[in-house]
Amino acid sequence: MKTAICSVIILLVLLMAMGLRAQEYQFSTESKKAHKLYKKAEEAYLAGEADQSREYLLKSIREDTTFTEAYLLLGDIYLDIDQQVKAEEAYRQAVDIDPDFFPHAYYLLGNIQLALKKYPEAEESFKAYLEFPDLKTVTRRKVQQILQNIRFRAEAYRNPVPFEPVRLGDSINTAGDEYINALSTDEAFLFFTRRIKIAENRGRRSTVKRSCMPVGWTLPGPMCMN
Repeated sequence: MKTAICSVIILLVLLMAMGLRAQEYQFSTESKKAHKLYKKAEEAYLAGEADQSREYLLKSIREDTTFTEAYLLLGDIYLDIDQQVKAEEAYRQAVDIDPDFFPHAYYLLGNIQLALKKYPEAEESFKAYLEFPDLKTVTRRKVQQILQNIRFRAEAYRNPVPFEPVRLGDSINTAGDEYINALSTDEAFLFFTRRIKIAENRGRRSTVKRSCMPVGWTLPGPMCMN
């Protein structure tokens, strides 16, 4: 399943939708060999042959190291196969060659850097994306929120706080999947959900004691439906 946006392919489709025929589109390369290899890569990619497409693109880039479209599609492929470091390198090459060619590359680059915990680099990529004036309002707000989250994460990593989790014991921590923990306002009960063998989610609660935790019991309906 493809997870990346097919940057260059979508760009070409949009251009054709606006009346620009594919043969009139001017690729960023003047190398006929690089262009021919790129077209083969594009066909292989659309056919689901990611490895073959990648090989064509690498050969294309060797023919012309400034072929922006080739780097963008290569980034898409690496993102599809979850090779984020290589995807970052490919998108970075594309925006370094031509910063204005495909603005969305900055968004893709920023998300990859965020996943890699490269917070300063991610911040710079998202800031660069916001420099483009034609962004939709909803997109601009989303990126601004991402930037706020990046700054918070970076600050939290720079200033860690002591955290020593304590296991509650076998009465709560069973072989089942327990999650969504919450304390009652008087701190007398711990509420949680346990996924049991028949794949049902059942809300449970347990009385909080000083040094022990009794076995949780199922909450009555409608909070828990059998």
